[in-house]
Amino acid sequence: MVYLELVPGAGPEWTGMVADTLATYSFLSGVNIPDIMRLSVRSVEAAERVARAGISAIPHIRAMDRDLPTALQMIGRLSDAGVSAVLIVSGDAPQNPSAVCFSVSSEALISAIKAAYPGLMVYAALDPYRQSIREELTYCKRKRAAGADGFFTQPFFDPRLAEIYLEQLADTTVFFGIAPVITDNSVRYWMTTNHVVFPPTFSLTLEDNAALAKDLMALAARYKQHVYLMPIKVPVHAYLNALGTVPS
Repeated sequence: MVYLELVPGAGPEWTGMVADTLATYSFLSGVNIPDIMRLSVRSVEAAERVARAGISAIPHIRAMDRDLPTALQMIGRLSDAGVSAVLIVSGDAPQNPSAVCFSVSSEALISAIKAAYPGLMVYAALDPYRQSIREELTYCKRKRAAGADGFFTQPFFDPRLAEIYLEQLADTTVFFGIAPVITDNSVRYWMTTNHVVFPPTFSLTLEDNAALAKDLMALAARYKQHVYLMPIKVPVHAYLNALGTVPS
């Protein structure tokens, strides 16, 4: 499966844009919706709307934003709308110092959701750059023990590193992220914020980013795994057109 990550938008126009994009690019299976605190539309609201339109949507849920009873009520609304999978992330601390946060870990929320909604697919986050491979895989084991059905990763920029994780997680479901990076500012962002190590041969052209994406998609297909595309700073249609025919 190939999911497309789209920032949530308001109103039927956004839902229509999502539907048109999925209809245009038949290799896409659905949308993955991040939760961005500074936006007026959050992932849950957007996912409910597109799910009611018959579109497969996987919203990000920030564990620290709600207590467990409130979170489970929200999950119930998503399920009623037709959402069949969610992605649980810890969430970055809000920049607003007055924002209320809760001491709810990803593992605690995953466990509570699986107990209350055993039929719902609950994915957890994996970040290949925030710590050592051993430490990240240990963290993955804790999330799986809590009930996680698989993982959505931060973007990979090196197929060699991606294959290590695919080998280690061969017995679970993995969607690994693919993001085009075409400016020096984006390179600095990924290196500074996410501690990404780019291969020496990494190129900033859209064509080379598309070629890398196709290599990563072929790698995922070889391991019978999945990907999601994150055209954060690149126009969505320009990126998808650059991919052309993708590996199935």
